[in-house]
Amino acid sequence: MRLCGSTKFRAARALDERLRELTRRERRAEADLAGALLEMADTKLHRMLGFPSLGDYAEVRLEMPAGKARQLVELARRLKELPALERTFRDGDLSWTKCRQVARVATKETEQAWIGRAKATTNRELEDEVAREKGETPKVRLVLELTREQAADIEDGVRHLREACGPGLGLGAAIAMLVRQAAAPPVDRPGHQVVIHECPTCKSASRDAAGGPVAVGPEALAEAKADAEVLDLRGGGTGTRSVTIPPAVRRAVIARDHGRCVICGNRKWLHVHHLDRRSQGGSSHDPDGLCILCSTCHKKLVHGGFVRLEGRGGALEAVLHDGTRLPAGGGRPPALRAQPTPGDAPARRVVPAYLRELVGATHREIGDESLLAALGERPALAG
Repeated sequence: MRLCGSTKFRAARALDERLRELTRRERRAEADLAGALLEMADTKLHRMLGFPSLGDYAEVRLEMPAGKARQLVELARRLKELPALERTFRDGDLSWTKCRQVARVATKETEQAWIGRAKATTNRELEDEVAREKGETPKVRLVLELTREQAADIEDGVRHLREACGPGLGLGAAIAMLVRQAAAPPVDRPGHQVVIHECPTCKSASRDAAGGPVAVGPEALAEAKADAEVLDLRGGGTGTRSVTIPPAVRRAVIARDHGRCVICGNRKWLHVHHLDRRSQGGSSHDPDGLCILCSTCHKKLVHGGFVRLEGRGGALEAVLHDGTRLPAGGGRPPALRAQPTPGDAPARRVVPAYLRELVGATHREIGDESLLAALGERPALAG
């Protein structure tokens, strides 16, 4: 069918109105569905039908992911305290995903304002606003299509990371960690290889992503600047390139520390660390003020405040917050040496659980002289 001029416009408006009405009907049905799922969850009637959990029931009988069923139940429960939002949902004026975000942050006094903001923004913008309101880091959602073999590879990698970092490591954080490890640059050039744009006037910073610019906070920007290549384009042309740590200084630090993390001895995913903060006068030109750390020891132990480095240059000691000293390079201090055990069972070292949980997956392939051995990751002979 060929249409022209105003006829096309009227057809477009009519089709648009039809689609919007169908969407409102779908939303009203989702509101009813959420209420019915809440009733099923509270009465446990799914057990009468042979399903031990609501998630099992939803997946089999409704062909609905268990996660969505749980989220709809949580939304319906929360809507009992937010009558205006409940009416908006039942009228089909907001999607269940937007209602779920508003329900996370709204009160009876603020729900009308949040409903207005939800109607005026996209899902992603609303998620970011709610996250900021709750003091959380805004998140994005990625949907992956994988073969069974690829999915199994990811599951294995995530399982190993959780064994090292603790079961609380989320799937998204684990996948990001795997990617960072795979993309980690060699230590002989600056460790931050993500392009960050900084405004020379207001000092705000951002990096590009598929959904548009992503803001980079002051702490992340300072961390990047500690070891980075800087391209200054203010003068036009190809710009002026500089590096935070001069190549000669970098080579000297690498040679002195034997290309290993001075805490655990790891040779992979290495960073150059400033012993003194640059904001407090730490120099990038003095090798004695720098050392080599792996990404896990750097971010989780040192910057996490669980380990501090004492000394200068090649004479460093890692000190736990309880005063226990770890000789640099993964040595065994007396407090972490294996203790004799009865019988022929191999001895294991006894250390605080918090430290074992802090050591990430980058330490799993180091060897018995590593920090993992000191932390009891592998059996070790006494003495």
